[in-house]
Amino acid sequence: MAAKGASRRAQRKGRSRKRPSSSRRDGGRGGLGTFFRIWFGLMAVGLVVAAGYYLWSHRGLERIPGPKPRPTPAPRIVEITLYFADDQADFLVPERRRMRLPSRLEERAKAVLNALISGPKGQLQPTIPEGTRLLGVSLDPEGVCTVDFNKEFVSAHPGGTTGELMTVYSVVQSLVSNVPSIRAVRFLVEGKAIETLTGHLSLKDPIRPDPQYTRP
Repeated sequence: MAAKGASRRAQRKGRSRKRPSSSRRDGGRGGLGTFFRIWFGLMAVGLVVAAGYYLWSHRGLERIPGPKPRPTPAPRIVEITLYFADDQADFLVPERRRMRLPSRLEERAKAVLNALISGPKGQLQPTIPEGTRLLGVSLDPEGVCTVDFNKEFVSAHPGGTTGELMTVYSVVQSLVSNVPSIRAVRFLVEGKAIETLTGHLSLKDPIRPDPQYTRP
């Protein structure tokens, strides 16, 4: 009986030696957990590094101002030459005055024409019909300035060959003398081309300056 009891204890002891301990089984699972912890840690470090690089590479971009608009140059006081009719309304005579003129060519042309419309300061005679208003000015690369007047430019004109010449060439001479690059003038009324002002001078084509109608 004692021998059988000893044999059974020996068998149980052998089996207990072969059975893997719980610490070994836990150790396997612990190794896998350690791997995932390391992997997640590396991922976190990578994200932090990537975020830091992004912030570094984009530093200050939100503070970079866009291109500043170019300031419009202030008008300068310069001497201009306007052409009005003499006392007999036979020739155009220059009248010089000082006034503020913008630097932009089209704006300068508008200022010159508005001064011409307002009339002379001295004893010369106006050349633009009363009630005339300037509606627009444009300048093309060929040096042709297109001027657009309201209907009074035609309807209020007194007529006559000489009067028509004085009106047209006062506009042309005043623009060419004061605005660089203008070589000829095309006339419009209310946005439409006109063939003539009062029936004596063709306005189908741009008008160039003609010194025969002026005197010093």
